[in-house]
Amino acid sequence: MTAPLSSFQGLASNIQWRDLVDQIIELETSRALGPISRNLLAANARVEGWGALGAVVSKVRDSLKALQDGTAFRTRSATVGTTGTGRSLGAISNFGTAAPGRYQVEVQNLAQSEKLTGTAVADPTADLVVSGRISINGVAVTIETGDSLNRVRDKINAANTGSAASRVSASIVGNGSSSRLVLNADATGANGIELADDRSGTGGTSTLEALGFIDSTRRLNTGTDGRVRSTRVSSTTLAAAAALGVNTATTPATILVNGRSIAIDLETDSITDIVARINALSVNAAKVETETDGGTTWSRIAIAGSVVGDGSTAANTLLETLGMRVGGRTSAVRQVLTTGTALTGFGGATATGATLLADLGAGSSAGMQAGDVITLSGTDGAGAAATLSYTVSGTDTVDDLIGAIESAFSGGRAVDVSIVNGQLTFADSVTGESRLDVTLSAGLQGGGTLDFGANTTQFGRVRQLSAGEDARIVVDGALFVGRTNTIAGAVGGGTLTISGEEPGSTFDVTVSATPETSVDGVQSFATAYNELLAAVAKETKAGGRLANASSARAILGALKGSLLNDMQGLGDGARYNRAGSVGLELQRDGTLKLDADKFRAALASDARGVEALFGTGGSSSNGNVQFVGSDGVSPAGVYALAVTQAATRSAATGSVMSPYVIGGTPATMTVTGEGSGRSATITFASGDTPAILAARLQAALGEQSVGVSASVVGGALRLTSDAYGSPGGFTVSYGDPGGEDPAAQLGIAAAVFDNGIDAAGTLNGVALTGSGQLLTAVNGIVLRYTGLDASATSTVRFARGLAGSLSRSADLVLNAGTGTIALQQTSAQTGIASLERREVDVQARLDRRRESLVAQFVRMESLLSRLQSQGQYLTSQIGAINASNGN
Repeated sequence: MTAPLSSFQGLASNIQWRDLVDQIIELETSRALGPISRNLLAANARVEGWGALGAVVSKVRDSLKALQDGTAFRTRSATVGTTGTGRSLGAISNFGTAAPGRYQVEVQNLAQSEKLTGTAVADPTADLVVSGRISINGVAVTIETGDSLNRVRDKINAANTGSAASRVSASIVGNGSSSRLVLNADATGANGIELADDRSGTGGTSTLEALGFIDSTRRLNTGTDGRVRSTRVSSTTLAAAAALGVNTATTPATILVNGRSIAIDLETDSITDIVARINALSVNAAKVETETDGGTTWSRIAIAGSVVGDGSTAANTLLETLGMRVGGRTSAVRQVLTTGTALTGFGGATATGATLLADLGAGSSAGMQAGDVITLSGTDGAGAAATLSYTVSGTDTVDDLIGAIESAFSGGRAVDVSIVNGQLTFADSVTGESRLDVTLSAGLQGGGTLDFGANTTQFGRVRQLSAGEDARIVVDGALFVGRTNTIAGAVGGGTLTISGEEPGSTFDVTVSATPETSVDGVQSFATAYNELLAAVAKETKAGGRLANASSARAILGALKGSLLNDMQGLGDGARYNRAGSVGLELQRDGTLKLDADKFRAALASDARGVEALFGTGGSSSNGNVQFVGSDGVSPAGVYALAVTQAATRSAATGSVMSPYVIGGTPATMTVTGEGSGRSATITFASGDTPAILAARLQAALGEQSVGVSASVVGGALRLTSDAYGSPGGFTVSYGDPGGEDPAAQLGIAAAVFDNGIDAAGTLNGVALTGSGQLLTAVNGIVLRYTGLDASATSTVRFARGLAGSLSRSADLVLNAGTGTIALQQTSAQTGIASLERREVDVQARLDRRRESLVAQFVRMESLLSRLQSQGQYLTSQIGAINASNGN
């Protein structure tokens, strides 16, 4: 729509009134909005200024962390010397918190992994004719008829996979004439390869013996501590046969522990059950040991005292199945060649050493006679050639021939020759690898030969190529033993990794405190403080974003107070109780300066005192009272603690019971921890005693991390919460009780047991809040009372320390929502919001003012335009009248 002509400025008035309106509005805007805009700029600047100060205060607080928690005072350097012969035998790591000192180390033995060889065969693809089940480090391997050496290797390697791997690998090593299976422990240590055998092979033979990993000797698996141990298993609650993955057709059997007969059935008894049965008759003789290997937790039986079978084959088999009775593996094997043909003498009798050579024959073959020649060629065990041409006389015997053959080898490595069951055997005199080889033939006068048959070979080998050994070191007279060559905690808490051994020689490991780290830490704080000092001066000066802000200067005041005041709670004998006493002092210009030399001298004189000056912590005069912690408002000082109640644990104790009797379907017992929310369940078995039940329950409770323990007290089963006080309740329930009433037999009802009592007491006469063994004061100090006496007293000291006090001041500035900076910024932002609302209101009023002025000028233009039109009309009328009059 076209605007009326009157809206265009100056058409009637010839006045640029829109410029006048702009000038009027500009003047009024300057008067009304100018102060608001300036105040907005100032308020936003305050927000930015407080933000800038917050960043510097945060830097100050960060610089205090290592001083407050003590890490700045606990850095270490370490050096490792050499032995008297100049050898370097180790390296140290993880020594950041090790106790400073000079440690004398002797490396007696390096840890190494075990390596075993099995029987050597000519063809690794041929049937070994061996069967049975063995256990390698607790993992079952089944050998079946038809398995070749290659197949056995693959089965052993398959057992070394998954989450519960055997940690033993197998390989086949060949020398061209024979191949043998080699077992390699993946880890170092004395027990790198644990072997057990259920003797399930043909005729109850030892599969391990048939495979050549052990010899025919047997011994108990006794450790250096004298305890007899089983092989390891992955479960303490599964039946041992299932845990081992073996067949135990010969069980149950009876063994004797410390002279007491123990009946064991591996098909139903777990290792927990076995330990319970042993301990029921021989108190505390047995225990379940656990270890972690390859990320899996393994368990084994350990028995103190004598362990023997009852003389039966079944008992020996049981002990071998459990790995408590093991075969020898240190003996080496001689190479033995045996002729293939059984020779006969006069009348067809089996030939012996006394048989005349002239009577010698082989089955239906023609016999020998005087003048016949026996020829031998071959090599001894070392590879030296040997030959013999022996002419038979009428009176020569087989023993004469044997003597001649042995003489033929006398120039090199001796060979022992004998005749067994009519067959000649040639045995290397040295065990282990051998190049012994013999070819024997006889030419008869009749033109034929006497066939000695093809030789069979038992290949020579070293059964144990390397023994598994633990690392053994002596540090300042204390013996440390480890499965690996990295021994944690050996040197003042540091970890020593050894690379060589030299019994009888020592080397020094020196761990030293590094004061420069502490110096740098305090200097970093001083630098951050001075940056804050400069930032406050910059922001609060005239024209600064926080000009004359007393709350900004108060930040420095709080920090200065901590720097100038004595620290409370350090004790009367504290040598250093304020910043200046260790060389950290405020200068006349307000800056903070560290006298590094004075600080180093203080560290050298009393490092713990310097650490205590800066750190936050507490102490107690009573060994049963431990300082746990505090909150940000806990005041430093000395407090009097009075304990009026010791914490107790929830417990349920049954009655003295006879062996458990099953009434039908075996009942179950479930214990659920209140704090953990986890449960463990066992199934009752006929004949269970309190000791057996406690052992089985304890194993199940531990595996499920229920937080409850089982034990036997006075012949009764007892359940006890691991946690003290109100957090430690638990529930007992029974399933499928049938007619046996387990609650009555045990004397423990199906119920909730929440009878633990929280500790109670006062601190400076003010009641403490108890939760288990913890006692919390209203001022935030938290203590733990571990004593058993219902009443006790203690003097408790709490020192916030210099770094703690300074950090507290910084927290008061930086805390979200309640800190000085947050409050100041919130106040400024509230003002900004108010100013922005006023700005909007004033702008709206100015806009209305502009509209009003424009409307007034438009009306003026319209009025002038009408007046001009009327004037023009009148002028024209007057002109017309004048013209008419003239005519």
